[in-house]
Amino acid sequence: MGSLKLLLGLIVVAVMAGIALGSSARAAPEDATHREGVPDGEAERSPAAPSAPILAISAAGPRLVAVGDRGHVLLSDDEGETWRQARAVPTRALLVAVAFSDARRGVAVGQGGVILRTVDGGDTWALQRPRDADSVLFAVAFVDARHGWAVGAFGLAFETTDGGVNWSRREILPPDYADAHLNGIYRAWDGALVVVSEQGIILRSNVDASAWEQGSVDYEGSLWGGLSNADGSELVFGLRGSVRRRDEHGRWTAVTSGTPESLSAGYAGADGLVVLAGLNGAVVVSRDHGRTFEALPSFAAAHLNAVRPAGKGWIFGGAGGVSRQTLATVPVGAPSLVR
Repeated sequence: MGSLKLLLGLIVVAVMAGIALGSSARAAPEDATHREGVPDGEAERSPAAPSAPILAISAAGPRLVAVGDRGHVLLSDDEGETWRQARAVPTRALLVAVAFSDARRGVAVGQGGVILRTVDGGDTWALQRPRDADSVLFAVAFVDARHGWAVGAFGLAFETTDGGVNWSRREILPPDYADAHLNGIYRAWDGALVVVSEQGIILRSNVDASAWEQGSVDYEGSLWGGLSNADGSELVFGLRGSVRRRDEHGRWTAVTSGTPESLSAGYAGADGLVVLAGLNGAVVVSRDHGRTFEALPSFAAAHLNAVRPAGKGWIFGGAGGVSRQTLATVPVGAPSLVR
């Protein structure tokens, strides 16, 4: 079993910080706010934080919020030109994902199953679920301002119905796949949430995300992320450059990505532009809602975990921190990613 977040961050953290990810024992459903945590502390503050590993980037209105190693939360109010650390982050855990329901309210999750919440656009954060020794959350998404889900390793899933204040454990995988890693989550255009997992498994919720149904994309490898396009289609991606596309009729088909590298992050624009990024600096671009892709020259050897538009450029997050790039509109086959 594998997950891109595991490969890029959590195995490293297991070695460096002594975190145990190997236990597949499953706890009974519980209220996450009452679970006893392990000792933690304030995020490490460092002038080098923008160059430390970054696992995810989200938008809080016009602000960009990036999260990553040692509890780092970085904020940019100038489209990624400069970054500063959040004033208060009560954890040193690796933060793997972040999502905002509006310009002020957001949630970050990560190593140790930690869940943080902000109500001021990321300047300060409160601990909503203490860090423990044997769980990891990989992704978080919201249906609306109050209803959200966080998912992670070995089938771990939590639900909130009060905007991220309280989180309750849920079982959403069928018994035969109960210990599969839930690697990513995204919101489809019809309002459903979609969770991507191993062995090509996906879980799709109903519109209010109160029930889940298992599906498949005719692929036996691990899926590490997904996104919805403005035309109503969806893309999921993962191991060895694998991409699958769901059309308006609900049919999944394979798409050639143009890279053998595993893909971990993506962003879809309203004009049909899709940017996917992954291992060894791989970046691929589609200009037709993910029907076809072109591989771009890599600007970095480091693994890329996040991608987000910013003004006339793009922000990438990865093993080398945050990086602002310009993605030019040029004919297919010509160099189109420049420093």
